[in-house]
Amino acid sequence: MRLPRPFLTLLLLVLGLPLLWPHPGAPAPSDEVPVQVRLQADLALRLIRLADLAEGELPPPSRTNLETLALSMLDQGLAHRPENPDLLLRRALLSARAGNLPEALALLSEIQDPGPTISAIQRAWKQGRPGLDRTDSIRESLDGYALYLALNQTGCVEAAQALRPEQEARARKDLGLLALLAGLTLISLSLGTAAWIGMPWVIRQRPLQGGPPHPTRWDPLGALACLVGFQVLVALFGGSLFTALGALGLSKIATGVATQILIYLLALAGLARLLPRLARPEGACRPIALLGLSRPRGRDLLAGLIGFWMALPAVLAASWATSAILGHSPVSSNPALERILSASPGELLALGVLIALAAPLFEEILFRGVLFGGLRRPLGPWGAGLVSSVLFALLHGDPQARLVLAVLGGIFAALYHKTGSLWPAVLAHALWNGATVTAMLVLMANR
Repeated sequence: MRLPRPFLTLLLLVLGLPLLWPHPGAPAPSDEVPVQVRLQADLALRLIRLADLAEGELPPPSRTNLETLALSMLDQGLAHRPENPDLLLRRALLSARAGNLPEALALLSEIQDPGPTISAIQRAWKQGRPGLDRTDSIRESLDGYALYLALNQTGCVEAAQALRPEQEARARKDLGLLALLAGLTLISLSLGTAAWIGMPWVIRQRPLQGGPPHPTRWDPLGALACLVGFQVLVALFGGSLFTALGALGLSKIATGVATQILIYLLALAGLARLLPRLARPEGACRPIALLGLSRPRGRDLLAGLIGFWMALPAVLAASWATSAILGHSPVSSNPALERILSASPGELLALGVLIALAAPLFEEILFRGVLFGGLRRPLGPWGAGLVSSVLFALLHGDPQARLVLAVLGGIFAALYHKTGSLWPAVLAHALWNGATVTAMLVLMANR
């Protein structure tokens, strides 16, 4: 007996939710701090620097709010990595700045293997902050506002005052950067809310592009097999390609980017041959037309922009739900974001091409064009969207971001279904990835 589509969709929802339920994942070593926690810890010190050194440009309530937010961000980091020496040192410096020296010493005492810097700070605090005989070890281990705090809180006032003009200039620059990010976020949230309201009138469903409609009979199992086949391709050739490209003298990051793009090209070459058999169109139809990749129209680009704006409030809601489930803010473990922190300018360009162009195009072809397209007829758009979004979230291998990734996947599937073109989903995906990388680079600037 064939199950009705609404019942089948409900069944898939019940089965899919446990897979998306966020969980901490396997515990990582305490010295491996996720990129998000590292950026939060760095931003926390910069917020305190802004409150401390830009006094004339900020009202007292704003300074108090910045300090509260900064301490909260550091405490969130310590909740994830309670034994990390860098996080403990930063929190101790802020406690000493607030005049709570016993708490600062207690935090430093939790560090299992204190180095010369932490030991020197401990001795100075225990002796009543008389100053340090030598500041070389501190200067070698710390920089920026952390160095200024360490010198100032250990009695090296003259050395700290020498750093103050530069730190004040950086604080003023931070004020502009953070105001820009906050303004863009508020504008995007407003546009996203308006997009959710206006989407039914702006984006109207239409058949596949490329001339007259081409009736297709997708093979659902074949669509799922393409996803499995890509994973097999990565497992069989990913390591060998990485080794071969590394032998050419490329850096590790450049080798990883080149390997990923070559794997994408191999998968697309195979898909181009298999697609007519998977879709089984009635009449001649090019593969790009089957996937909705014919020449984009202005309306498709507008739909992609609207989809990008819609993603922000939806992702914030999913993040809040994840925080409620976990009891703390979710921490992403995306390896591509890790590479950005140590990349050179040339490597950043290569990573930008991969993250903002190659990955969105390939992932939309695989998850929305093939998987969603192949499951839409037997499962209906809701069932196909749910399955493709769940698999999209699971295969990214980011346990605490599953709900967020599934929400993004659902938005991209809706764009494809409503417009009949894959380009809106590709554009929204590319803009989202590009905005993430840009925000990271802004946070890394002016450190």
